[in-house]
Amino acid sequence: MLEMRGWKKSLSKLATAVALAVALGMGATLPAAAAGDPIVGGTVTDPVRVAATKSLVMPKNTPTPTAQFTFTFEKKSLSGASGSSDLALMPPILDQAVNVGLSDAGATAGGTKTVNKETPDVLAGLNWTREGVYVYTVTETANTYTPHAGTDYVDVMTYSPASYDISVYVAKDAATGKYYAQAVAAVIVVKDGDEGSVGDKVDPTPGGDPSVEGDYSAMVFTNTYTKNNGGTRPDPDGATFALAKTVPGPYGDTTKFFEFAVTVGNPVTITDATRVYKAYVMNAAGVVLPGPDNGNTTGVKPDGSIDFTADVAKTVYLKSGQRLVFIDTYVGAPVAVHETGTPGYSPSHTLTFGDTPGGTVSAGKGLPLGFGTPTPVHTGNRENTATFTNTYETITPTGISVDNLPYVVLIALGSVTLVGLGLARTRRRTKVTAR
Repeated sequence: MLEMRGWKKSLSKLATAVALAVALGMGATLPAAAAGDPIVGGTVTDPVRVAATKSLVMPKNTPTPTAQFTFTFEKKSLSGASGSSDLALMPPILDQAVNVGLSDAGATAGGTKTVNKETPDVLAGLNWTREGVYVYTVTETANTYTPHAGTDYVDVMTYSPASYDISVYVAKDAATGKYYAQAVAAVIVVKDGDEGSVGDKVDPTPGGDPSVEGDYSAMVFTNTYTKNNGGTRPDPDGATFALAKTVPGPYGDTTKFFEFAVTVGNPVTITDATRVYKAYVMNAAGVVLPGPDNGNTTGVKPDGSIDFTADVAKTVYLKSGQRLVFIDTYVGAPVAVHETGTPGYSPSHTLTFGDTPGGTVSAGKGLPLGFGTPTPVHTGNRENTATFTNTYETITPTGISVDNLPYVVLIALGSVTLVGLGLARTRRRTKVTAR
């Protein structure tokens, strides 16, 4: 979504509105604005400009795809007339393209990443044939992006249904006799998602200052993009998210199952509350374990898979060396995991999301431990792993080690000898004194 326009452009629009009022008050030849207040200010040497804005919205951490988006402009009317002879007098506006790629970092807010880019000036180089109001309808060409064809990940591009009517006010320069775009206006014909309403006026002029965030043409076409990087089969190396359990020695029980509450949500571009994601429990060798062997006696399908409804916590059990592996969650999906406290065990976890290792977080003996609430943790484009380690309480030795017994005996004998010699000397002194 586009952010609030920059203050510089707002001042510019205020100035042009004032100029328009002055022009109309002086009886200028600018036609009345039938399709919304026009943006005025063009001259024969610097005519007004028009651009469309591509707003590509994707979940946080999603790499920007390499894609081209195309906009088409259809002649609609010339000064209210739409006959074939009238339309023939209108110069055609060629298709305009916007290209995006990995280098377009965009802006991230919450769980959303947005890349905004404008087309070039769509009116540049047009040869106007006479004074009047030239109206064009602009739409986006659908399905110009080809989804990834491999099995390593799946991606989906959804296109904007928006369309706008652009009215270009062409005047004749008295000094040169040349025609030029003096003003422009635009209205919504089909709205872009939930933004605006049909008939609303928008500012189609391009941003005046590229350094001002949000300073773009308001003729916006918003597309959404989602991607998962897990393919379609259980694979610990291609998991979209994996929860691993380890219990180190010497006293930890490696056959014990530990309880987790696991929630995997939809990224911001997915609104289907009934969406179901699939996971498998695997051993250290990457072999899928059936229900009785993975500790989860309910909800396990014959192929060993477990379904997770989006944004609904599910209880699972893991023992040392096992992993819960998701294969179809999207990049940017929120994840939350909470382990139930177990008497005698001190829990800790280490997170790696998007190939970025995090620090280790620990809790006291017997206490629960988790992440993802209230602060969301979003999956990244590559490795997403949470490793939970449970260490059993340390036992402090209280006896004497057999290995040290000979030394202890020698020390004891030496001590006894010293004590004996001391007693003997004390007796002698006592006898001498008595005499």
